[in-house]
Amino acid sequence: MGTVTISLPDPMVDWVEGQIRDGVYPSLNDYFRTLVIRDKAETQTTEGTDDGSPPPDERPYTIEAVRQIVRDARASGVGSKTVKDIAEEAKAVVRERGRLRG
Repeated sequence: MGTVTISLPDPMVDWVEGQIRDGVYPSLNDYFRTLVIRDKAETQTTEGTDDGSPPPDERPYTIEAVRQIVRDARASGVGSKTVKDIAEEAKAVVRERGRLRG
């Protein structure tokens, strides 16, 4: 694994440290690794995970992908699940992927 050293203005350092302190990210490495993964997902058009990037179903969504999800959801009509049911299903997915905190 390689090492990268960067310099940031104090306000940016404060922001990143706040994200870690608030539990949004577990570490400085995870914060920057997530930024790289997001950037790569937004610019990469080919599939492939041999470089350590997450599998396609775990990559961050692009804005266009989110817009399509919203369009599809609106077109599907009203469902019968309660908000509680949906939240429990979402927690189960996150737990299954090993990403549930606390």
